[in-house]
Amino acid sequence: RKLDREPPIFRGKSSNDESILALQWVYNGEWGTQNATQAYLAYSSSITGVGDGWGGQIGAGLNTLRLYEDFALDKRRRATYMFPGDRYPYITNEIDDPDNPGQRIKVPLVVPFNAQNSYDGTESEFAWVKKYVVGRPEDNEGKVLFMGTEINTYLMRFSEVYLILAEAILGNATSTSDAEAVDAVNQIRRRAGLGGKSSITWNDIYKERILEFAMENVSAFDYSRLHYYNPQKAYTMLSEMNRGYYLITPLPNINNATSWEIRESDREDQHDYVAVGPNNFYIPIPDA
Repeated sequence: RKLDREPPIFRGKSSNDESILALQWVYNGEWGTQNATQAYLAYSSSITGVGDGWGGQIGAGLNTLRLYEDFALDKRRRATYMFPGDRYPYITNEIDDPDNPGQRIKVPLVVPFNAQNSYDGTESEFAWVKKYVVGRPEDNEGKVLFMGTEINTYLMRFSEVYLILAEAILGNATSTSDAEAVDAVNQIRRRAGLGGKSSITWNDIYKERILEFAMENVSAFDYSRLHYYNPQKAYTMLSEMNRGYYLITPLPNINNATSWEIRESDREDQHDYVAVGPNNFYIPIPDA
């Protein structure tokens, strides 16, 4: 088995040979029987077209964004997070008609640049979630309804097998140049559009896991596994994550974005750190 030539872009049903285990949803037009993820992650109802889309305050964490080597080069970034100025020709957006006030028109999605937090008016622009956001009914052969799409929920993809293999070969070593381990990581990196490595460390594998499986509910298991043999490293990594606000500026401009500048909020009250320790990993056994 091989990786697909391109990283999955999580549109439509998303069935492919790379899927090892997934929840396969069947569209039948009835509420409550499909994948509801888009409803909670899409930044606006203007791109779902069915009244949901409540993810305007949900996006990538600053620490995750800092793991990308190149926002434009890494193919996984656009498939996972929307930056202002990104274009998605397969997702329709409904906007005000500039030529006819009061009218609405549908156009291919160009992610807007708001630079303002709706809660308190402070500077803020999220990297909104793209993964599992598939768009309107007309973008998916009509198979989208309120809180429902037929996109599969991935539980395990073949790329994870490669990274498990690399981590198993690395073992407790600081680094490895083992050809099989390095090739496993490099297959994922090259598919994403990145250069290969000649040796790998645990941090290299961790970074690829975070970027490859972002928004797929994998990282919590990564930290739990790390906690078994290096709990202090897990505490430190989680405690040092800034979960606060940041500003993404498209360069040179919103209409022709080829790179992005990310600036952490200057306001201390917009930084957000959580002290993590043993109590976040162990659950007390009830007396009863």
